[in-house]
Amino acid sequence: MMKAKVLFAAQAEGEVMVLDDWLSFGGGLDPESGLISDQSHPQVNCSITGKILVLPGVRGSAGSPSTLAESLRLRTGPGAVILLEAETSSLAAAFVAKELYQIRIPVLLMTKIDYDGMRNGQLVRIEESGSIVRLQS
Repeated sequence: MMKAKVLFAAQAEGEVMVLDDWLSFGGGLDPESGLISDQSHPQVNCSITGKILVLPGVRGSAGSPSTLAESLRLRTGPGAVILLEAETSSLAAAFVAKELYQIRIPVLLMTKIDYDGMRNGQLVRIEESGSIVRLQS
């Protein structure tokens, strides 16, 4: 079990998807499909739908919160966002999704040691407290 700092509290369970690079949700994610659309991103055309999205950070873009919130509304967004570096886009999107659509996803901040231990395909459960339980490795 790992413990992360809670930026936005919610519960989630799903498959981990570790991104190899930062992502700008505004311009880098197609909210209609849930696919990474940034042609320069290592995981271009990969789906984030329902994933426990683990990424180093989010590149600044004024459209990031609205794009992520729209993907959540359309049910093509991630099940959770886990960051190595704090930022406000994911947090703003989680707040908007909760207030406008009654959809809650956790947004967490991890230590480097725990972040480096996350692997693609792991099944995890996230508690509102920020506890992350590996269900499968």
